[in-house]
Amino acid sequence: MDSEFEKDFTGNVKKLQLFEEPYYLVYSQHNATMKLFSEFSSIKATDLHHLRIIMYPKYCPIHQRVIQIYEQLNIPLPEIVEIDYSESTIAMISKSDFVTILPKSLAINKVTQNINTLTMKPLDDNFIRHVSVFSHSEEILHLVHDLL
Repeated sequence: MDSEFEKDFTGNVKKLQLFEEPYYLVYSQHNATMKLFSEFSSIKATDLHHLRIIMYPKYCPIHQRVIQIYEQLNIPLPEIVEIDYSESTIAMISKSDFVTILPKSLAINKVTQNINTLTMKPLDDNFIRHVSVFSHSEEILHLVHDLL
């Protein structure tokens, strides 16, 4: 899970970081609003206030991490429309000017499945996901890591 949620565990836990990956903005190739950002190499947190964002509900770890990032930056969260089904989110994005935020691996998966309609752009360095395995036992931690 995302390393940043380590503080939500109770008791003493061990952590082993597996990898890190950036978050990406996924959007339609025909999204007129995104054309304003075409020359940007990445999208800043403050830029997201100008976009129509659609995400999974707040129980989603990606949504929770985005909220954490805005709290850490001490800036207000942009307006986010919540949809509880991933394929509905992708369908809305491909047919509108909504955008979504996904970790790179998921963004690549969704864009390559919809190569003629979707594209993606990285968010700035504030939006990095650190994925770790957690356990109360050092032995279990390494066993799970070795099985991955």
